[in-house]
Amino acid sequence: MQKLSKRLQAAADFVTDGNRAADIGTDHGFLPIYLVQSGKCPQVIAMDIREGPLERAKEHIAAAGLGDVIKTRLSDGMQALGRAEADSVVITGMGGLTVLHILEEASEMVPDLKELVLEPQSDIAKVRRYLREHNMEIDREELVQEAGKFYPILHVIPAKPMQRENDSPVQHVIPAKPIQRENDPLLHAISAKPMQRGDIQKVQPELSDEEAENRDRMDQKLCSLLGGRERVQGVLDQYGACTVYGKHPLLRQMLERNEKRELGILQALEKGFSAADGTQERADAARMRRQEVERRLEEIRALLKMIGQESKK
Repeated sequence: MQKLSKRLQAAADFVTDGNRAADIGTDHGFLPIYLVQSGKCPQVIAMDIREGPLERAKEHIAAAGLGDVIKTRLSDGMQALGRAEADSVVITGMGGLTVLHILEEASEMVPDLKELVLEPQSDIAKVRRYLREHNMEIDREELVQEAGKFYPILHVIPAKPMQRENDSPVQHVIPAKPIQRENDPLLHAISAKPMQRGDIQKVQPELSDEEAENRDRMDQKLCSLLGGRERVQGVLDQYGACTVYGKHPLLRQMLERNEKRELGILQALEKGFSAADGTQERADAARMRRQEVERRLEEIRALLKMIGQESKK
């Protein structure tokens, strides 16, 4: 059986059994090999924009004896993928802006898919906001720690054409109860259901009274700490409603790392400001940059405070 890294394993776990998959940016081809060897997928299309990685993927696929069920294609994103050729599309190992470019370029095809599995490695807030504004449902998330970094993996249900016409473009995500993964304490699946922003207090039928009360309390606490719904939505886009309201066990560790990083940036800005030549333009730029960092620190500390309070309940 092909071995995968934690983040690729998390992505593979999100692919629904029996689905035909397309791996966008396949690189070495290990994910398609695992999907077939594990029995999750009857066939996979491995795609990459670069010829070199695609040739390596072909070699690995041939060595595994899977050339009949894993096809390779040179492709920029999903451009070489035919409609109805795949049920699941997996996009991992790319920056968030690249992920958004791929989704936008394939916007006519995405609604025909059953699911997307995304692992944006930057600009995560922009990715979540894009999905939310296009009525795509993040119904599960994984947060994986590997080699000192944190990787969010999103399981997304694409919006169907009728949904995109009739639904409000703004969604708020409230997670269901986390699924405990006993074999790996650093990897947890957390379910989520979409809610309209104005309906944040409504209870999903599958939530118990206690779970609904917990999420309502956490949401109100965040609104109180951050000063309103719009800012809370920005924080949820950054860290994930599944992760925040689901009390993900890695959230505190990730926030503490981010707090340390922002404090380092703030200290560097203060040193740079004191050494500046004193022009008004540089002073204004330094002041604006410092305000941005302080705002992020305030949001991090609000989440840490809420987590601390929740842990005592």
